[in-house]
Amino acid sequence: MSNAFFEHPILNSPYESPQRHWELDTDGQPTQRIVETRRRAEFISPIPKPKKRKGLTEQQQIVFDEGKGLSTEAPQYEQTSLINAVRHEVGKWRALPNPNTWQVTPETARLLQHWRHHDFNSLRPFFCQIEAVETAIWLTEVAPSAGKAGKGFLDHLEDANHNANPEIMRLALKLATGAGKTTVMAMLIAWQAVNAARRAQSKKFTRGFLIVTPGLTIRDRLREVLSGGERRAGKKGGLLQVQVNGVDVFHPNTGEVRSDGADGIACWFIDTDYNMESFFVRHAYFLGASDPYKSLKTTLKAEIKEEAWATLNSNISRPFDKPTGRVAVKVINHLGDEVMKVFKVL
Repeated sequence: MSNAFFEHPILNSPYESPQRHWELDTDGQPTQRIVETRRRAEFISPIPKPKKRKGLTEQQQIVFDEGKGLSTEAPQYEQTSLINAVRHEVGKWRALPNPNTWQVTPETARLLQHWRHHDFNSLRPFFCQIEAVETAIWLTEVAPSAGKAGKGFLDHLEDANHNANPEIMRLALKLATGAGKTTVMAMLIAWQAVNAARRAQSKKFTRGFLIVTPGLTIRDRLREVLSGGERRAGKKGGLLQVQVNGVDVFHPNTGEVRSDGADGIACWFIDTDYNMESFFVRHAYFLGASDPYKSLKTTLKAEIKEEAWATLNSNISRPFDKPTGRVAVKVINHLGDEVMKVFKVL
């Protein structure tokens, strides 16, 4: 007898909101029936059915409690209406087509549009990752002005925090193993840091972040993600090199992020010892769409050796000594749009 649940367990794309789920009975066992809705949030402790053994009294089942008072021996599932209600409100807010009605800062709106709609060259964020960040954003920026509905959620969180640990407001996000919590952390930090830089007096945003990791592997992964996953910086004989693969530019008129490869870059520069105040051009490179060699000679009114030009017409920098502080990379596309990114050298 076939078991469709185990043969075809995946029903939804990881990049879209779930629309179907396998039904489970009251014992947590699959009924082989597909329900055409998203599964409601529930605390489920799947326990394999014990084999029946004659002559022995039934062994008492262990109760798995996700939190104090959430589970009892009687109800196998504890339906968490609060989580489902938040999910419903965030879903309605997500469906609003006009960013002007999102009730968030312009910086937050740009980040949401980028995470939701950008055509990523490699891995794009999973829906569960975006939904986790959306939930934090909704509770922080939207709920305070969402009337009774928003106030109800905020009051519940305040009461829960007061009962658990007074004077320390906390908001925890729970994701399944393998869902990509490290990326969610990076997204949350980006959202907070960008807004804090523009709104230094706001109490909603912060520039300070404390990250506690359970081991060296997670620490190194966090260091890679939070320092810029798109970076290409490598060591060569004790020196460093930078490689630019393209440039992303936000267009405020359309709300879109335009992505170009290296051929979309007119020129790019490196400050190999950036002081966080002034950018000093220590390396300059010219890619250009049409004969940049001729254009540079005309601009400088001088002859340039082709061997020297070969080192300037590249998306990979010349090796340079490892600095003690930061490296800044400034990229300009053919439309004159300028983007700068700063890296801390570890």
